[in-house]
Amino acid sequence: MLSKYKNYPNIGMISGTNYLQGNNGNSQLFFFSKYFAIWGWATWREKWCLYQNDLPDWPLQKKNKWLASIFQNKNIVKYYTFVFDKMIDGYFDTWDVNWTYYLLKYNQLTITPIENLISNIGVTGTHMEGANPNFFNMPKGKFDKQNTNTPREVAQDKILDDIQFNNTGISQYSWKITFRLFLSQLHLLSIVLRFKKALKL
Repeated sequence: MLSKYKNYPNIGMISGTNYLQGNNGNSQLFFFSKYFAIWGWATWREKWCLYQNDLPDWPLQKKNKWLASIFQNKNIVKYYTFVFDKMIDGYFDTWDVNWTYYLLKYNQLTITPIENLISNIGVTGTHMEGANPNFFNMPKGKFDKQNTNTPREVAQDKILDDIQFNNTGISQYSWKITFRLFLSQLHLLSIVLRFKKALKL
Protein backbone atom coordinates (compact mmCIF):
# COMPACT_ATOMS: atom_id res chain seq x y z
CA MET A 1 0.00 0.00 0.00
CA LEU A 2 2.80 2.41 0.91
CA SER A 3 4.65 1.74 -2.34
CA LYS A 4 1.53 1.77 -4.52
CA TYR A 5 0.24 5.15 -3.36
CA LYS A 6 3.54 6.88 -2.61
CA ASN A 7 3.40 9.27 -5.55
CA TYR A 8 -0.26 10.22 -5.33
CA PRO A 9 -0.30 13.97 -4.64
CA ASN A 10 -3.45 14.04 -2.49
CA ILE A 11 -2.99 10.93 -0.33
CA GLY A 12 -1.39 11.94 2.96
CA MET A 13 -1.49 8.81 5.10
CA ILE A 14 -2.75 5.29 5.61
CA SER A 15 -4.75 4.36 8.70
CA GLY A 16 -5.54 1.00 10.24
CA THR A 17 -8.55 2.31 12.16
CA ASN A 18 -12.06 3.08 11.07
CA TYR A 19 -15.09 4.08 13.10
CA LEU A 20 -17.75 2.59 10.87
CA GLN A 21 -18.59 0.04 13.57
CA GLY A 22 -19.70 -2.38 10.90
CA ASN A 23 -22.15 0.10 9.38
CA ASN A 24 -20.89 0.17 5.82
CA GLY A 25 -22.45 -2.41 3.50
CA ASN A 26 -19.43 -1.89 1.29
CA SER A 27 -17.37 -4.65 -0.30
CA GLN A 28 -14.35 -2.50 -1.14
CA LEU A 29 -11.01 -3.18 0.51
CA PHE A 30 -10.63 0.44 1.65
CA PHE A 31 -11.95 3.94 1.06
CA PHE A 32 -10.57 7.48 0.97
CA SER A 33 -11.39 9.63 3.96
CA LYS A 34 -10.92 13.05 5.55
CA TYR A 35 -11.08 11.53 9.02
CA PHE A 36 -7.42 11.10 9.94
CA ALA A 37 -7.37 8.31 12.52
CA ILE A 38 -3.90 7.89 14.05
CA TRP A 39 -4.26 4.54 15.80
CA GLY A 40 -2.10 2.35 13.58
CA TRP A 41 -1.04 4.66 10.79
CA ALA A 42 1.73 5.32 8.30
CA THR A 43 2.82 8.07 5.96
CA TRP A 44 5.67 9.05 3.66
CA ARG A 45 8.62 11.34 4.40
CA GLU A 46 7.44 13.83 1.79
CA LYS A 47 4.01 14.08 3.41
CA TRP A 48 5.37 14.33 6.95
CA CYS A 49 7.27 17.41 5.75
CA LEU A 50 3.87 19.15 5.56
CA TYR A 51 3.70 19.00 9.35
CA GLN A 52 4.51 22.00 11.55
CA ASN A 53 4.56 22.36 15.32
CA ASP A 54 2.27 25.38 15.28
CA LEU A 55 -0.67 26.81 13.33
CA PRO A 56 0.44 30.33 12.37
CA ASP A 57 -2.13 30.85 9.62
CA TRP A 58 -5.14 29.44 11.47
CA PRO A 59 -6.53 32.87 12.54
CA LEU A 60 -6.63 33.96 8.90
CA GLN A 61 -8.06 30.63 7.75
CA LYS A 62 -10.72 30.92 10.43
CA LYS A 63 -11.60 34.44 9.32
CA ASN A 64 -11.92 33.24 5.72
CA LYS A 65 -14.22 30.39 6.83
CA TRP A 66 -11.86 27.86 5.31
CA LEU A 67 -13.30 24.85 7.15
CA ALA A 68 -16.76 25.57 5.76
CA SER A 69 -15.33 25.03 2.27
CA ILE A 70 -14.25 21.51 3.30
CA PHE A 71 -17.14 20.30 5.46
CA GLN A 72 -20.80 20.93 4.77
CA ASN A 73 -21.82 19.85 8.27
CA LYS A 74 -21.71 22.95 10.47
CA ASN A 75 -21.09 20.92 13.61
CA ILE A 76 -17.90 19.44 12.14
CA VAL A 77 -16.77 22.98 11.34
CA LYS A 78 -17.55 24.04 14.93
CA TYR A 79 -15.68 21.06 16.34
CA TYR A 80 -12.47 21.66 14.39
CA THR A 81 -12.70 25.41 15.00
CA PHE A 82 -12.83 24.73 18.73
CA VAL A 83 -9.93 22.24 18.58
CA PHE A 84 -7.67 24.48 16.48
CA ASP A 85 -8.46 27.50 18.68
CA LYS A 86 -7.53 25.58 21.81
CA MET A 87 -4.40 24.24 20.20
CA ILE A 88 -3.20 27.80 19.60
CA ASP A 89 -4.14 28.73 23.17
CA GLY A 90 -1.91 25.93 24.49
CA TYR A 91 -4.90 24.00 25.80
CA PHE A 92 -3.81 20.72 24.18
CA ASP A 93 -0.48 18.91 24.39
CA THR A 94 -0.71 16.64 21.36
CA TRP A 95 0.67 16.41 17.83
CA ASP A 96 -2.25 14.89 15.96
CA VAL A 97 -4.32 18.08 15.92
CA ASN A 98 -1.62 19.83 13.89
CA TRP A 99 -1.29 16.78 11.66
CA THR A 100 -5.01 16.89 10.91
CA TYR A 101 -4.81 20.63 10.27
CA TYR A 102 -2.06 20.35 7.67
CA LEU A 103 -3.61 17.36 5.97
CA LEU A 104 -6.80 19.36 5.57
CA LYS A 105 -4.89 22.46 4.51
CA TYR A 106 -3.12 20.63 1.69
CA ASN A 107 -6.27 18.77 0.62
CA GLN A 108 -5.00 15.34 1.63
CA LEU A 109 -6.89 12.09 2.10
CA THR A 110 -6.22 9.02 4.19
CA ILE A 111 -6.61 5.43 3.04
CA THR A 112 -8.97 3.80 5.54
CA PRO A 113 -9.65 0.04 5.61
CA ILE A 114 -13.25 -1.03 5.25
CA GLU A 115 -12.63 -3.38 8.19
CA ASN A 116 -11.20 -1.92 11.39
CA LEU A 117 -7.72 -3.40 11.90
CA ILE A 118 -6.66 -1.75 15.16
CA SER A 119 -7.80 -2.33 18.74
CA ASN A 120 -6.43 0.21 21.21
CA ILE A 121 -5.94 -1.45 24.60
CA GLY A 122 -4.16 1.55 26.19
CA VAL A 123 -7.13 2.69 28.22
CA THR A 124 -5.14 4.27 31.03
CA GLY A 125 -2.77 7.21 31.13
CA THR A 126 -2.78 11.00 31.14
CA HIS A 127 -3.87 11.48 27.52
CA MET A 128 -6.71 8.98 27.79
CA GLU A 129 -8.68 11.04 30.30
CA GLY A 130 -11.89 12.27 28.68
CA ALA A 131 -11.53 9.96 25.68
CA ASN A 132 -14.59 8.13 24.40
CA PRO A 133 -14.53 4.63 25.98
CA ASN A 134 -16.51 3.18 23.07
CA PHE A 135 -13.40 3.30 20.89
CA PHE A 136 -11.16 1.17 23.06
CA ASN A 137 -10.85 -2.56 22.45
CA MET A 138 -12.80 -2.30 19.22
CA PRO A 139 -13.30 -5.56 17.30
CA LYS A 140 -10.73 -6.18 14.58
CA GLY A 141 -11.44 -7.47 11.11
CA LYS A 142 -9.03 -8.83 8.52
CA PHE A 143 -7.30 -7.17 5.61
CA ASP A 144 -8.37 -9.35 2.71
CA LYS A 145 -5.42 -9.33 0.31
CA GLN A 146 -7.49 -11.30 -2.19
CA ASN A 147 -10.02 -8.48 -2.42
CA THR A 148 -9.29 -6.50 -5.58
CA ASN A 149 -12.31 -4.24 -5.21
CA THR A 150 -10.78 -0.80 -4.64
CA PRO A 151 -12.14 2.72 -5.22
CA ARG A 152 -12.33 3.77 -8.85
CA GLU A 153 -11.13 7.30 -8.13
CA VAL A 154 -9.08 9.02 -5.46
CA ALA A 155 -11.79 11.04 -3.77
CA GLN A 156 -13.39 11.29 -0.36
CA ASP A 157 -16.15 8.76 0.26
CA LYS A 158 -18.57 11.22 1.82
CA ILE A 159 -21.14 8.57 2.68
CA LEU A 160 -18.71 6.49 4.75
CA ASP A 161 -17.14 9.61 6.24
CA ASP A 162 -20.58 10.76 7.36
CA ILE A 163 -20.87 7.49 9.28
CA GLN A 164 -17.44 7.96 10.87
CA PHE A 165 -18.06 11.56 11.91
CA ASN A 166 -21.45 10.54 13.24
CA ASN A 167 -20.12 7.57 15.23
CA THR A 168 -17.35 9.65 16.80
CA GLY A 169 -19.87 12.32 17.79
CA ILE A 170 -18.12 15.06 15.82
CA SER A 171 -21.05 15.65 13.49
CA GLN A 172 -23.24 16.20 16.57
CA TYR A 173 -20.71 18.55 18.16
CA SER A 174 -22.21 20.21 21.21
CA TRP A 175 -21.40 21.54 24.65
CA LYS A 176 -21.01 17.94 25.84
CA ILE A 177 -17.81 17.47 23.82
CA THR A 178 -16.48 20.81 25.06
CA PHE A 179 -17.33 19.84 28.62
CA ARG A 180 -15.60 16.45 28.29
CA LEU A 181 -12.45 18.12 26.98
CA PHE A 182 -12.67 20.64 29.81
CA LEU A 183 -12.86 17.82 32.36
CA SER A 184 -9.79 16.15 30.87
CA GLN A 185 -7.83 19.38 31.31
CA LEU A 186 -9.06 19.75 34.88
CA HIS A 187 -7.67 16.30 35.55
CA LEU A 188 -4.27 17.35 34.17
CA LEU A 189 -4.36 20.53 36.25
CA SER A 190 -5.13 18.56 39.41
CA ILE A 191 -2.11 16.32 38.74
CA VAL A 192 0.15 19.36 38.39
CA LEU A 193 -1.20 20.95 41.57
CA ARG A 194 -0.76 17.73 43.54
CA PHE A 195 2.79 17.43 42.24
CA LYS A 196 3.61 21.01 43.27
CA LYS A 197 2.10 20.40 46.69
CA ALA A 198 4.18 17.25 47.12
CA LEU A 199 7.36 19.20 46.30
CA LYS A 200 6.66 21.62 49.12
CA LEU A 201 6.34 18.84 51.71
